[in-house]
Amino acid sequence: WIIMACAWNVNILCIGRFISGLTMAITFTTVPIYIAEISEPTMRAELNNLGLVTRCFSTLFEFTAGSLTGYFTLIILSCVVPILYFIMVFWLPESPYFLVANGKSEEAKEVLIWLRGEMSPEDLAKEITDIKNYTEQSTTQKRSYKDIFKKEHRRIVLIVFSILSLSQLVGATITLFYMQPIFRAGGSSISANLASIIFGTFMTVLSCFVPVVAKCYGYKKPMIISSACLGISLFFLGGGFFLKSKGFQLTILNYIPVTSLLVYTVALNLGMQNFPWTVVSEILPSSIKAKTSAIGASLAFFWAFLSTISFPDFVEALGADVTFWIYSCFSFAAMAFIHIYIPETKNLTLNEIQNVIKNIKEENNDTEKVQQDFISQFTISFLKRKYENSDCIDGVYRGSEKL
Repeated sequence: WIIMACAWNVNILCIGRFISGLTMAITFTTVPIYIAEISEPTMRAELNNLGLVTRCFSTLFEFTAGSLTGYFTLIILSCVVPILYFIMVFWLPESPYFLVANGKSEEAKEVLIWLRGEMSPEDLAKEITDIKNYTEQSTTQKRSYKDIFKKEHRRIVLIVFSILSLSQLVGATITLFYMQPIFRAGGSSISANLASIIFGTFMTVLSCFVPVVAKCYGYKKPMIISSACLGISLFFLGGGFFLKSKGFQLTILNYIPVTSLLVYTVALNLGMQNFPWTVVSEILPSSIKAKTSAIGASLAFFWAFLSTISFPDFVEALGADVTFWIYSCFSFAAMAFIHIYIPETKNLTLNEIQNVIKNIKEENNDTEKVQQDFISQFTISFLKRKYENSDCIDGVYRGSEKL
């Protein structure tokens, strides 16, 4: 923010924005992991989703201050929170998982007592044991980026990359950054600035219910419902622009952008806005968590950047209707992907989550083995019937048995 305040040309402004994006990516990667590692399983969902409340409040602040003040004043006001954050972060305790992984079990016990308050020796010993079991793999192996591509990690890494990519391809950035142009293009009678403030307020109020939703329903069901509602709202938003492009002059068409974005905002905040990042921080094994989270965050923000910068070009080339329908398809794809591949992690310790994922892998391996055995037996039977009267039947038998 300070660089942007002092910017004397566009290049310096871009440097400031680049640094801002870099630090935001670091925050999105590390904060969910840190919260997951310091919190109790029964409170992890609520604590990890409080970050959404602060982000929505920040968005509301930027919308409101941006409408009421000038650009330079907005930048100065925006400096306050990062400076406070920088000062206060020095008082945060280190993650007990990090301490145990680095052979500092006694310090980890002190941190757990400080975080949990009153703890019986039995509960403390049990939690330390769970942490040691979870971090055992990462402490016995030298970690490198090659670990991400090992066969045993391939499935979970692809799931992480896919869910983080889909969290941005549902149109989260375009509706936020292009909210005012969407209102103007849709012919809404509400002022674009006023609409942004209203939606910012609405997002902030909704975000207060997200920890409750996570506590009651976990992550998987809300993400499935959220993705479905995102797809429906974007479909109707595109439909409104389609009807306007065909010359329909209906009063109701002026309310479609507001209504669609209202539904979209509700669905986004109660699911796909924050839950994918929380799930990623919980399902990754400790040996690849840091590196995979970093690459996944980079991939997610790449799609966010690409969506943001390409949106005007897509609208010009394809029309607003087709553009929103494309993002609607991505939303329905996210719904199907989450239903099939994302495990539920509600109220489970990080060690228990890894056991669940391990069981899923074993079930998939058993299924693949059954399928391979079936195909092999079918092939052998087919070859024997086809070449039953052939002179080379013995060779065919031997070849089919080997197959």
